[in-house]
Amino acid sequence: MENTHLDMRESRHRTRGGVIFASMVAILLPGGSTGVLRGQEAGCPGAVIRDVFIDNHSIFNTAALAPDSRFGWVYRSANRVHHRTRASFIRKELLFTRGECLDPLLLAESERILRAYPFISEVDIYSVEMPDGDVHVVVDTEDEWTTKFTAGVDLETGVRVTALGVTEENLLGSGTLIGLFMKERDEERDVGLTVGLPRALGTRANASLSAGSTRTGAFFQQRVAYPFVGEVGRYAALESYSAREDLFAYAAAPGASFTNVVLPVDQRNAEATAVARFGEPGDFVVFGAGVSWERVRFANFPAGVRVVPGSDFSEQLPADSATIATVSRQVTPRESTRVHFVGGRRNIRFVSRRGLDAIRGEQDIRVGTQVLGSLGWTLGRPNTQLVEATDELWGRVALFAGAATPEWVVNADFNIEAARLFTGKARPGAFRDVLAELNVNTYWQPSGDSTHTLAARFAASGGWNSSLPFQLTLGGRDALRGFEQEAYPGGRRLLVNIEDRIRLRGPLRSIMDLGLTLFADAGVGFAGDAPFGVDSGFQASVGAGLRIGFPAGTRNVLRLDLSAPLQSGGLSNLQFRVRMSELVSLLPGFGDRQMIRSRSPSPDPGLVGIVPGG
Repeated sequence: MENTHLDMRESRHRTRGGVIFASMVAILLPGGSTGVLRGQEAGCPGAVIRDVFIDNHSIFNTAALAPDSRFGWVYRSANRVHHRTRASFIRKELLFTRGECLDPLLLAESERILRAYPFISEVDIYSVEMPDGDVHVVVDTEDEWTTKFTAGVDLETGVRVTALGVTEENLLGSGTLIGLFMKERDEERDVGLTVGLPRALGTRANASLSAGSTRTGAFFQQRVAYPFVGEVGRYAALESYSAREDLFAYAAAPGASFTNVVLPVDQRNAEATAVARFGEPGDFVVFGAGVSWERVRFANFPAGVRVVPGSDFSEQLPADSATIATVSRQVTPRESTRVHFVGGRRNIRFVSRRGLDAIRGEQDIRVGTQVLGSLGWTLGRPNTQLVEATDELWGRVALFAGAATPEWVVNADFNIEAARLFTGKARPGAFRDVLAELNVNTYWQPSGDSTHTLAARFAASGGWNSSLPFQLTLGGRDALRGFEQEAYPGGRRLLVNIEDRIRLRGPLRSIMDLGLTLFADAGVGFAGDAPFGVDSGFQASVGAGLRIGFPAGTRNVLRLDLSAPLQSGGLSNLQFRVRMSELVSLLPGFGDRQMIRSRSPSPDPGLVGIVPGG
């Protein structure tokens, strides 16, 4: 009978790992030749780590295959072209080494740090007790497929190539990422290069660089970050600079002769921030400070405002005066330098679960509570259209709560940010650029050997008194999936997304994970004060899709979804989408694109706790 990919990994400790330890014990125990102190001699309350063994596997463990395996050639071919993660890289990520006291927390945190890398699919760190009471620790890892070829096709408005690229996420097993890409989605059309360097200059700092061209100019982003090391790190710091010339796309009101209005925006920002944590893992007080600079300009306004007929952003026509007047209230050139402070309380721990956002892969889930906030004040006079302004106060608050049982997982995030200008004589009467977002994600996995995972999301988001470009829509891949992206523009919305993720069993499960999904979306949009906003009334859609994960056990899932609106003629407006992310997801790096594009970039969202998984 064909063993599954995960079955091969689970049996590893009984085969290959057992052979390693049996031989090591025979060699090391006589005479105590390792030179490592025992627990009592080292002053440890428990055991001492006598040695650390790295068992770094490629994508497939061919040693565990049956001789007559049907897919043996597939496993061996994949391993031959893949360069597995270097043992030296893995060792440097560990929070422990030989000769130190055994601390289960450091083993668990090291496992989570390694699992956060996209090129490592499985991590298991465990200790084996020696006859004298000390331990050996083995670090068992398994790689993902790291050479990614991207090819995207949009079928909403005819067949159109939306993405092409190649990325190597783990160059020669060093953790280095390098990629070339072209992506075109709605107003966005980027062609460029990206490079990522973990452990820059031999430290735990991560460096990244990306550069290229957009529809209207160029983009450049550079970042060096020293992150908190798991839940035991005390300090984090970052430096970043980004510049982007691009279009902000508004969806037009229903009944207009065009589908979108585009506004050229030139946005640049820089930041340097340092943060410290005080207390113990699971109960931290967080405090930090930094300085940031931002500049927003609107090139060639008002002549640069264009309308897009038929969702084809390569075809743009001059906008009329009424359209220009509608967007003008969100055209506020600005430039300011700000000193900001970060503070809060973190009571977070992690549990691991399988089959939530991945089909069978393992992911780490936050549980506990977190309250983080930032407050910034301009240095000198802010450069805005309000000529009387002498100072600006800006703030953000991020709240999190999470819980998990063997069957249930619930994560809730609430974020709000706003700014307020002051004058020498009086205070303007209202906050501006208020953005608020609530997301509650819930998962239920029936006990036993069920192949179903029920996932649900409730989301509420909106903007108020925006002086910079902002708009939401009720349709698209991040909202009601049965509607086009431009459906029902507005300033606020409520969403409910529910889906049943069904894991398939079959002969291919040793190579890849396969699943089906049935989903339903419902929501309502409100015009608010956003340009071209309308009140949508209650709307809903339903759909089904295929989920694919390669190799088996990966956290990366490709979705092919077909959905339709629940309204008259809905079947004639089927939406087919291909995406590499889940709408209901706890994985870091995914979020509502329409909220992200209008959110203030400084201080860094990761330091203020609004990035999932942080």
